[in-house]
Amino acid sequence: MYTFYTFGWDYHMLISDRHYENVKSAKEFLDKNIGFINKSGLDVTAQVIKSEKSKSLKNLYLQKNDEAVSEVSVKEIIDFAIAIEKTVDAELRLKHSFVLTNKRLDLTKLLDNVGALFGDGVFNRMSYLSQKDFQEAGKCVAFEMPTAAAFHILRATEETLRQFYRKKIPKKNHNSVLLWKPMIEQMRTNPKLRSYKTLLDSYDNIRFNFRNPTSHPDMFYTLDTVQDLFLLCIEANSRVINALKD
Repeated sequence: MYTFYTFGWDYHMLISDRHYENVKSAKEFLDKNIGFINKSGLDVTAQVIKSEKSKSLKNLYLQKNDEAVSEVSVKEIIDFAIAIEKTVDAELRLKHSFVLTNKRLDLTKLLDNVGALFGDGVFNRMSYLSQKDFQEAGKCVAFEMPTAAAFHILRATEETLRQFYRKKIPKKNHNSVLLWKPMIEQMRTNPKLRSYKTLLDSYDNIRFNFRNPTSHPDMFYTLDTVQDLFLLCIEANSRVINALKD
């Protein structure tokens, strides 16, 4: 947003009788603003610039870089800016911005470093699929799409359970399809995994109270309820990932 603010100020300077140190500085200032337009997806304005630049700034580009900007060249710059002003204004009206508000979970971490919400080293030991889903969940919470976030959180949590299942159950004994409930049921019957009862209870709680209801079409989350779910799943996933070291 700040870049658009500074562009507006710079554009105001273009259409005013601005003093330039020399021709080089005038060209650089023009190029800076044209570059912003090109990078900001103002495609119609960019096309107008292409047609206007060569015919509107002839004198400026005939001058040497170390020369003072002539009055004729200054007028060219102003006329050039005015010529594209209506197009810039019209196209900018089609742009929308989404202002992010603070959440209970840290906004910067949700957007750029969701792994920092987990304990040391936990996120890096997750599978790529779990990492990707948690990253998407963070963005969904930040942009206030809580139900979408819940789907990503629960999908990531089920993938982490698969990661645990594959480590603890010999491949020859794997279920043909690795689904949440059958995996837990099989692990509960394994005497070697009795010490993980609390971990499996935690995952059963998430499955029964969150994963199953979330699949119903009439289920919607709020920002508070999805952040509660996120925190619950952070704890459960952290416990599973740490148990992989056993």
